[in-house]
Amino acid sequence: MIGSTTAGGSHPCGATIINRGVIEGFDDAVQVGEGAYIENYGTIENTQTQADLDADPGLEAQDAIDIDSGTIYNEGTIRSTTNSAIDYDPGAATSTILNRGLIAGTIAFSTGTSWGTFAIMMPIAVQAA
Repeated sequence: MIGSTTAGGSHPCGATIINRGVIEGFDDAVQVGEGAYIENYGTIENTQTQADLDADPGLEAQDAIDIDSGTIYNEGTIRSTTNSAIDYDPGAATSTILNRGLIAGTIAFSTGTSWGTFAIMMPIAVQAA
């Protein structure tokens, strides 16, 4: 993670992140475990590009937020140009996204197999290419 002006990063469980600035990372910008709580009023962004993936076949596309379970409240921008803006891992516990900003990625958000326990509070805005 680079360019953070607030709390952020990895935590095994129960992480709380409140971002009013910029969190950027070449890998996942934020990677947290179970029961995380994220408030975003700024920008959380993966900076990896398709050119990076093309130049190094060993690289994997990365997310802006990789989360096991928890709540995301967004009034800012959550973006990945190579993968999911938000990736909830398969089997995640009940989780919620409340979005009043922009969630953008090749996939806006991915839930694996946990649709039955996932809630999205409206309104949600996903920028189309």
